[in-house]
Amino acid sequence: MEFARGKTIESLVWNRTARYDLLRACELAGKILAQMHVIRTENICPMPVEALTRDLAAAPWRLSSGQRRILHSALKNLARAELRVGEIYYDYKPANLLFEKDELFLVDPPGIVRQEAHLRDFVAFQSSMRRHLWRLSWRRLFDQRRAGIREGMAVFQDAYLANVGTPYPERELFAATVRLFELQRTAVLMTMQKGKVAATRKKMPIAGNGHLGNSLTNRITLTLLDLEKRWLFRQLARELP
Repeated sequence: MEFARGKTIESLVWNRTARYDLLRACELAGKILAQMHVIRTENICPMPVEALTRDLAAAPWRLSSGQRRILHSALKNLARAELRVGEIYYDYKPANLLFEKDELFLVDPPGIVRQEAHLRDFVAFQSSMRRHLWRLSWRRLFDQRRAGIREGMAVFQDAYLANVGTPYPERELFAATVRLFELQRTAVLMTMQKGKVAATRKKMPIAGNGHLGNSLTNRITLTLLDLEKRWLFRQLARELP
């Protein structure tokens, strides 16, 4: 990675003087992802309601009665949504995208081919950008870089929708469908993180070269994921058709 040319979008997020490059990189990221999805579309499939329901039900979280109603309504109303399905990049995040001389390069393409809903790539980028926004907001509430991140997210979405052809799901359902997939992503991350917390308490070994991190960091991450869950439910309630 240290020999790759250019700067990652993640590094541009934190650079006070790189706002133009950040916005251009985000625009290219949205355009390139859309073009990849058009080429790699193998099927247009219905919303995977069963898989979403299973992952959300398995999450180690407690839902209020209001959140359960929102989730039930989302699964019911978005069941009619159709999605592009085919090969995905899987880790399409700002940390894996290099910007150099008005060009964007993908870092470390996945070694395993995954066939899933293309929307997962879109969600991976936007979720990662939002977490950078929140980290910056907690440290420096009035930092002007926050506006740059928000604008970058909007530019990414606009470029994606402008280049993906017929949008699946349709525009009326797009925002709420994205939010539901973000909730699923958060649910899976919370399940994994809670496993890390339990393993560090028991000082369990982990296979390969992986690491569990320290117990405090894992607990803080779990708390932040819970905050993200609450925010996603509020957004989903506003965006449901």
